Amino acid sequence: MTSIDWSKAPAWAKSLCLNPAHEQAWLGDEGYSYLIGNGHMVEWTNECAFDHSAFKLVEARPTPWDGQGLPPVGTRCVFSLSQGTEWHKELRDGVEVEILAHYRPIGMSTVAVFAFPCPDGGGREVEQAVADRFSPLPTPEQIAAEERKKTIQEMLDVDQCGTLSRTKFCNLLYDAGYRKVEGGKP
Repeated sequence: MTSIDWSKAPAWAKSLCLNPAHEQAWLGDEGYSYLIGNGHMVEWTNECAFDHSAFKLVEARPTPWDGQGLPPVGTRCVFSLSQGTEWHKELRDGVEVEILAHYRPIGMSTVAVFAFPCPDGGGREVEQAVADRFSPLPTPEQIAAEERKKTIQEMLDVDQCGTLSRTKFCNLLYDAGYRKVEGGKP
C-alpha cells in the first residue's frame, strides 16, 4: 500500500478510512466525506448514512514527533551518544538518523532501530537505542541561533584576557576577517 499524500486531504480530516461499502472516505471529529475525492464533509448527525464506528481505519494523519518517547518509524532525527555504552564504531554523536522500526528485546524496554550514514560515504549502518538517545532535528531558527552564538564566542576569543580597549578589540576583529554584512543590523 502506498502512503497517503496528506497535503491533498481536507484540513479537518484526521484519517483515511473505508466505509461499510468499502469506499474511501476522509474521517474527522465532526464528520466524514463520502468519497476521498470530494473533500466535502457530511456532519455526524442521526441522519448520517454511516455511524463513526462503521468506518475501518486505513491510515491516521501523521503527527509531528515532539521529542517525547520513541520517534515514529520513518522519522529523521538526531542521535546522541551516551558515555560508557558501546556503539557501532562508525556511529558519531549528533548524526542525523532515520528510524526504521521499533523492537522489544526480551526483558528490555522497546528500542528504535535506526540507520545512520557511514562517515566514509560507504552506505548506511544499523543500530538500536532507547528513546532518550533521540531528539528532533533542529529548526532553521535554532541552527541560525547556534551559529550566531558560536560566531560571537569566536569574536570574544580574540580578546582572551578581556582587557583590550574597544578600538584595539575592533582592530583585531577586523584583522581576523569579521565584517558587517550589507543590510545587516548595526
